[in-house]
Amino acid sequence: LLLAIHHLVIDGVSWRILLEDLGHAYARLRAGEPVVLPAKTGSVKDWALALQAHAAAYGDEELAFWRPLTRASAELPCEHPEGANTQAERVSVELRLDRARTHALLKKVPAAYRTQVNDVLLTALGRALCAWSGHERLLVMLEGHGREDLLPAGVDLSRTTGWFTSLFPVLLDPSGSPVDALKRIKESLRNIPAKGLGHGALKHLGSEAQRQVLRALPSPQLVFNYLGQVDSGFDAQAPWRLADENPGAAI
Repeated sequence: LLLAIHHLVIDGVSWRILLEDLGHAYARLRAGEPVVLPAKTGSVKDWALALQAHAAAYGDEELAFWRPLTRASAELPCEHPEGANTQAERVSVELRLDRARTHALLKKVPAAYRTQVNDVLLTALGRALCAWSGHERLLVMLEGHGREDLLPAGVDLSRTTGWFTSLFPVLLDPSGSPVDALKRIKESLRNIPAKGLGHGALKHLGSEAQRQVLRALPSPQLVFNYLGQVDSGFDAQAPWRLADENPGAAI
């Protein structure tokens, strides 16, 4: 049995919820027992209303954080700006780390500097991009899971399926030594209000004045998304596993 669901209706967290429920139901049915699933959590409608309330309550306060980014650099070098920019010209590059480097990235560095893996990856990305582009600091887009705690209207999304991904600009300053750059980027990420969720809320649900400020921000030309250790959760969700087949064109 192959399960395939369009990304427009499901995100990575939703897969875990769905497969846990299917695994639980399967085990109960095989044992001849009735299927009883945990109670549902907040709806997508509840979440939409919470985003509206957040934009209304914290919009001006968060706008003070986003407004200075209007002066940030976002452009990357381009040899042929007049060239075509369509799906037909798309190229994929895959890089794999060996076991030792993977262990260092996932375990050693975060423990030594009290950071998360995405802090390390963004620091490396920022240093490479700035060295290449000549910018001292550079704006990139960052994707998050989007299931953040919103105050005061908190919504429990722990068992809600859908696509809650957030998208927001981040200014990377990777100057100095690798350690200094890592600490600086780590702190800058921690200072982003509402873990970036407010950017999308204000851009689409804020007042006209707030939306104008966010529309004036430079458009980053690179999107970063750390998916985490996606395959690690499948061990506990047997008999499911990631499919080996080519999924085909993404667009």
